[in-house]
Amino acid sequence: MKNFDLKKYLAEGRLLKEEVMVNPIIMFGGKKYIEDVISSPDDFGFDKDDAEWVKNNILSSPKMMSIQDYMDLDDKWVKQAQIETGGGGDLDHIVDALKVHIKQGLITPEQEKEAMKVVGLAEGRLLKEALNKSLMDFGKDVKAFLETKDLNVKEFKGDPQPYYKPIGEDPSLAALVLSSQGTELYIIINDSKMNVLEDIVKKYNLKTLVDMKKSGGWDQDTNKKTQSKGEIYMDQEVNKSRKGDTFALNVRKFDPSEIK
Repeated sequence: MKNFDLKKYLAEGRLLKEEVMVNPIIMFGGKKYIEDVISSPDDFGFDKDDAEWVKNNILSSPKMMSIQDYMDLDDKWVKQAQIETGGGGDLDHIVDALKVHIKQGLITPEQEKEAMKVVGLAEGRLLKEALNKSLMDFGKDVKAFLETKDLNVKEFKGDPQPYYKPIGEDPSLAALVLSSQGTELYIIINDSKMNVLEDIVKKYNLKTLVDMKKSGGWDQDTNKKTQSKGEIYMDQEVNKSRKGDTFALNVRKFDPSEIK
């Protein structure tokens, strides 16, 4: 121990503590999910370029990488697949993946806490981007996505009621209706296209208020969400949004003052 360097040892110890290593395959959703995305990207709202990106960047990644490096990779994936973070920069999949790491003995609970500090920083960055997006801008993103599904998308402002019947009669039509006050956006499609709405929910990480409450950020005394003002959410789940022969998904921007 003649050449032992205490300062170097302590410095390396700090570095080891900071560099929590994770498995990118697990972090991305698991091998089965990755294989499905690559083989059938359309089922997940992605395209062939997205599938190729996953193949070249996730499957070819080192077996283990630092949580920071993975979050940088995840950020690139969000941009590649044009995933809307309007649901509040939803990183629940990251949190779930870290739990899998603990279960498999790849990291300790203490390391999970360290990793969450990095994840928290990333979530804050994504959330900031999401809060800067208006419902009108979000509608443009949704329109572009619907058009990839070969839907003829019409845009209106006001009451969504007049558009239920014509869209219910024609599965090739879809409508985006912004309320007169600009506080609600209705995504209306034929009931035979329910899966397209479900794709939108997945792609843009949309949550209901109930789901948002489960994810935290609520004041238990006032029963109001204290964080993420401006977060885009859906009024109710897709299967509860049926209007005659259509589904009309209502999305809004969160305002804590509206919650009683």
